[in-house]
Amino acid sequence: MGITERNPNTKQDLLIILLFFVAVFSNATLGWVSLQLIFLLTVFKKEMRSIESHNGSSHVNWVVPSILLGSGFWIGLSSEDAFLHQVGVIGCLTGIGGMLGWFPVPRATTLFSNEDSIASLVTGTLLPVLCAAIFLFRCVEDGGWSERDLAILGVVSLFSLAISGLRLMGPLSPQQRCRLSILTILSQANIVSVLLGWQKIFPERNGSASSNIISSENLFLTILIVETSAVLLLIWSCRSDSNDQTQGFRSTLFRKLRPVLPNGSLPAIAGVLTLSGFPLFPGSWWRFKLLTALILPYEQSMITQLSEPHLGFVALALGYAACSLIVAIGQLRILPTLLEREEIPSLEPSLNRSHG
Repeated sequence: MGITERNPNTKQDLLIILLFFVAVFSNATLGWVSLQLIFLLTVFKKEMRSIESHNGSSHVNWVVPSILLGSGFWIGLSSEDAFLHQVGVIGCLTGIGGMLGWFPVPRATTLFSNEDSIASLVTGTLLPVLCAAIFLFRCVEDGGWSERDLAILGVVSLFSLAISGLRLMGPLSPQQRCRLSILTILSQANIVSVLLGWQKIFPERNGSASSNIISSENLFLTILIVETSAVLLLIWSCRSDSNDQTQGFRSTLFRKLRPVLPNGSLPAIAGVLTLSGFPLFPGSWWRFKLLTALILPYEQSMITQLSEPHLGFVALALGYAACSLIVAIGQLRILPTLLEREEIPSLEPSLNRSHG
């Protein structure tokens, strides 16, 4: 493991981090460019690993999602035609789903490999997922989304959230559990994007101006910060005590942080309880705020001409509550194991570990 093997990965990780911040502090177009470049960088890393291990890889796995996202954004989302815009929404969501493995059905093939490293989870899964959430939020924020477009985004997000929760109930490796937990961030952030889209269409019908509910922008930011922090706690707790698989600056960083940060399963317990929305933990607060915000939109009755709750958002709130319950049950299934063990299984395989 020489310097020639370490530097390329380190440079690619730093570039992915830089592109992520470009997506955070830019508009939808630059967010789309950043997401595509992050995707291509991850593809390049996978291709290099395939060449080194003498394994063939299918280019269709990454070409098709990239084309779908690009065509969906430029042809659909940039068009004022309602039908083309709807096609663009479907193309973007399908492309993002193919890129990130956002539809985590058991037999689906995803771009990201099962590399057992912390860096692959952070730069290969977490940052692209956050970038995709910000990109979709920017697209909705720019306007032009119809009620049908928002319904598609909401249904797809609930579907992915439910599938992730069901898979979390089964036997999973710590790495798979972290990846599924990361994917739930995108689904839940998209629910806030749906709420923002409704406020853009009918600013007078959301009721948020006359309530103490935080704005959609602040709620979206809260979800990203709280859920990302919880996932990072889970990832940190799954780290290996061995530095054999951490190279370059990562190894030095871990050695400096190890005496300061807590060991064992306590960070993982805090992360799991937050990701499940357990009461008194940060995840419960924003979930309550989101459910409250989802029942505020209203519409005018065609019969009585009076204002009544919007049935679509009532259904969205009920669906989100059910999916959140499924995710919570899946997350809490690992809690007895964490309470019994001093440490949860390592994400990184410990090679040649010796004691004493």
